[in-house]
Amino acid sequence: MRCFYADDPDWAKSASPGPEFHYKWYFVFHQNGDASEAERVRCD
Repeated sequence: MRCFYADDPDWAKSASPGPEFHYKWYFVFHQNGDASEAERVRCD
């Protein structure tokens, strides 16, 4: 969650979800994956 909160500080004030499935985890998982590959797949 730290990487996500660093890139999206507006979310930093929201509580982290618990260990059970939550759509916030799903969103953050994909958002972090997209962010980590953004430079590699950048289109000019």
